[in-house]
Amino acid sequence: MAEPTQDAKSEDSWEPEMPMTWLVRDTGAFGVGGKTSPADHCVDLRLTYQEWLAIYFDAVGLDKSGYEEEVAKRASEENRVPTFLTELDEEIPDFPLLSRIRGPFHDAVFEADEVNVLRQECLQVRTKTSNPLALEGLRKLLLICDRAQSLGLSVYLISNAS
Repeated sequence: MAEPTQDAKSEDSWEPEMPMTWLVRDTGAFGVGGKTSPADHCVDLRLTYQEWLAIYFDAVGLDKSGYEEEVAKRASEENRVPTFLTELDEEIPDFPLLSRIRGPFHDAVFEADEVNVLRQECLQVRTKTSNPLALEGLRKLLLICDRAQSLGLSVYLISNAS
């Protein structure tokens, strides 16, 4: 008899997947036809939805009152865990590159010459929080930036909806 793994998640703990991470040579070609260079490769680092929320609502300090009201409303209507997904649709002041990561159903592209700016934004946000989820998400983003910079590649976050 197979034993359950500790990594198994109940239905109540499901969360949407954030975009998966690719490092690519040519974002334009990749966006049209997928892998186009031997250098293009997937990176096994992906923000969780909760990490993404923590970065934007806790570390960056976006107003989350509207989000919390909607979650509470849906939870009371459904009398269970809410299934509300939020997305960002505006640029966050002082964080234009982080603003591109809009949610689980949107791609985000960072050209090779922008990766250092994204890295600097992540470092700046990291100093503003002690939230463990935000810090873990920022750690992942910094690792992605470091890898992209060392290889001279761009970062392409591709959603499942693409």
